[in-house]
Amino acid sequence: MANGRQYMHHDARGERGPYTATHAEGPWYCMVPEGVEVPPGSPVLQSGGFVGLRAFMEEYGELLHQVGWASQKSLLAGRDHRGYGWVPVS
Repeated sequence: MANGRQYMHHDARGERGPYTATHAEGPWYCMVPEGVEVPPGSPVLQSGGFVGLRAFMEEYGELLHQVGWASQKSLLAGRDHRGYGWVPVS
């Protein structure tokens, strides 16, 4: 449902995006900003157990700092009572 869809992110810093949702593991989506590419099958999409490992961070650390993460629940929920959250791009 959310995979491949674009979203804007709203938080205390304002509106940012668009980000393209790329399904990672379980209920998680890697939120990829325009101009950044995460190839299908990239270890970044399965990064949960690797973050912090020196070799992994040396190779993928820059990319990890460029993407965001969202759960399926947060993408479906949209903005919360403060106006923070992920909003689909029309």
